Amino acid sequence: MSLRLLFAPAEEPVRREAMDDATAPPPGLYYLGYFLKYRAHDIRLPLANASAPGSNKAESTVIVNRLLWITEHQLLGADYGMEILAPVARNSLQMSAYGLDLQDSGGADIYVSPLILGWHTPRWDVSAGAGMWLGQARSGSPVAPGSGYQSAVLSAGATYYLDESRTWTAAALFHYQRNGRTDHGWRFGDQIGAEWSAGKRWGLLQAGVVGYSRWQISRDTG
Repeated sequence: MSLRLLFAPAEEPVRREAMDDATAPPPGLYYLGYFLKYRAHDIRLPLANASAPGSNKAESTVIVNRLLWITEHQLLGADYGMEILAPVARNSLQMSAYGLDLQDSGGADIYVSPLILGWHTPRWDVSAGAGMWLGQARSGSPVAPGSGYQSAVLSAGATYYLDESRTWTAAALFHYQRNGRTDHGWRFGDQIGAEWSAGKRWGLLQAGVVGYSRWQISRDTG
């Protein structure tokens, strides 16, 4: 795993709502908190398709605070909303071949989305959004909680309900991420992410399968 993907919440490969990611909730003000734990032993070297030698361990523990507001207003026939995410992360890295034993913690990059749109029909929910990771968090070490650059994100997805009671679902959500440059002039390539899910709901209980894929579609430059 790339350390950038592991330690920067802006780069997290899996979002938090699993089977509900492609569905915007009804109008209201929501606070959501997420606890995420990532761990990796296979660490890829920068600019090389090879794993770091020796015994390695990287961990990231993240608490994400999310404030989501879906307003009573509509735009293009959709419910209009906005959100802000404020993660806090604790990261650690041990690499025996290089004698590294690093730890860092603190506030991570904040995500701000001024545009969330949600369309709802009896058998479909469709959503779209736009936002930006601000890149304001401290990023001076390999395990710092910040990415060191801003990223613009466009998202779109849909949930299809296989039955009239809306208990069986199939969903997909796609993201396009355009990364800015670091203070040193380096820019990671643009990325596309895809998440999918299928499952069954019994009241507040859900069960199903979820997955994701992520592709870098342009070269790193700098």
